[in-house]
Amino acid sequence: MQQQSVSKAFKYGLLGLSAIVLLALISFFPPVQWLCKEQLEFLVTIRDRLMVINPERSPFYLRLHQWLFLAWCVFFLWVV
Repeated sequence: MQQQSVSKAFKYGLLGLSAIVLLALISFFPPVQWLCKEQLEFLVTIRDRLMVINPERSPFYLRLHQWLFLAWCVFFLWVV
């Protein structure tokens, strides 16, 4: 049971990291600057899904996704 929750947390962590990297690359290209609002909404959705993870079981992944989300928000505000 605990193995499955760690595996699930790891998958969500990789999904969040992949989304952040992909969206950071997308935001560099001027033709798709109009996607920025949708990108932020997508990241908020990922953050909300990661919040489902129980902090007592996997505090590392919860803390990791919080830092990644904060880094993306700072990057987003810096670029825009």
